Amino acid sequence: MSSAPPETLVLRFLPHPTPVAARWVAAVRHCQAAGLGIKYKRRCYSFPRDARTPASVAADIAASVEVLNAHEPGVVSADLLPAALRPAPEAAAASAKAQSKAAGMPLVVVAVPVAPPPALSAAAEDATEESVAAVGATVAAAEDAASTELSQEQLNGLHKRFEVLRGSIEAPAPFFACAPPPVQEVLQDFNLHIHRLEDLHRQVERLAMGKRPTPRIVVAFDPRRPRTPLSDGEMRHFTVRMEFGAVYLNYCVVGKHLMELFQDDDEDECSDENVRPQRTLSADAQCYFGPSMSEEEAAQKLSDFHDWLRASPHRRRSWCPLEQQQLALGRIPVAALDRSHPSIAGLSEEQIVDKIADFQELCSLRVVPHARLQQRPGP
Repeated sequence: MSSAPPETLVLRFLPHPTPVAARWVAAVRHCQAAGLGIKYKRRCYSFPRDARTPASVAADIAASVEVLNAHEPGVVSADLLPAALRPAPEAAAASAKAQSKAAGMPLVVVAVPVAPPPALSAAAEDATEESVAAVGATVAAAEDAASTELSQEQLNGLHKRFEVLRGSIEAPAPFFACAPPPVQEVLQDFNLHIHRLEDLHRQVERLAMGKRPTPRIVVAFDPRRPRTPLSDGEMRHFTVRMEFGAVYLNYCVVGKHLMELFQDDDEDECSDENVRPQRTLSADAQCYFGPSMSEEEAAQKLSDFHDWLRASPHRRRSWCPLEQQQLALGRIPVAALDRSHPSIAGLSEEQIVDKIADFQELCSLRVVPHARLQQRPGP
């Protein structure tokens, strides 16, 4: 974008005083210096007034399947989709055209800044304070284009096809390596649509149990951003206890981590080579705006996970003796929302979520000096 849209919203996050948080800030700074922007800009989930529905996202999945099969017939079996979600080729083309048109709509910018990590040593005490800022914009309305939903079992099967066609980041599968860039993008979108539909299903379940939704913003940078190994000490920061306004390292691996397998009840479709606990750090992050979990809720989630793991197929049991640190259960927190910032000062959690709801398309995540936080962020 060549100029900043007229309206901005600034949210500030204060990094934790930990080495892993400092490394995350450095990773964001590296992406900024290298000109590596956010790759997927509409990864905002479960905020109010989101026009996307299970039916509309299922239609997006079906349209992706059509494009993939048009490039190489039969790479995603039609049997994985309900009959009502098997559009004719002309319908898929119309859907792709509509999505392209929506992607070009003007966007209103939102800034999501993050403040500097506290000094980790005496030598750093006089360092200039900095913050990390993410910029977002309003989300375009989505068309409700399908009448049939996909079950979790079907989504597991579709995600398996994504894993086979994509391969790992280090060793891309032949389909992905040889496909032209537009088809590669469709395959990546195919994966994102699957995860969005899974999230919508979970939110329906939460509402049915009388629980609040769990809005979140996922920031994923250009695939060229560096990924570095997590140390044993950093691995100890993994937690399943989510807190409102927290920023966590995002899962920057192709595959599924063990907690995701548990949540998806995916024991059959995900092969062993695609069970990948997180072992790396990148600038990618997830900003969580759902209700905070209590210690008791977190303990129960871990207990439920281990019960599931012990009862799962034999090939999973090799993980059971490992410590939670080695299982990489949950996420690593790196920053927390600054509720005193003028943009949200005095607002309740629900009011903050409602305010962010109008600004759901990310445009950048960057490190900026504190003095610039009072200015409207540029593109």
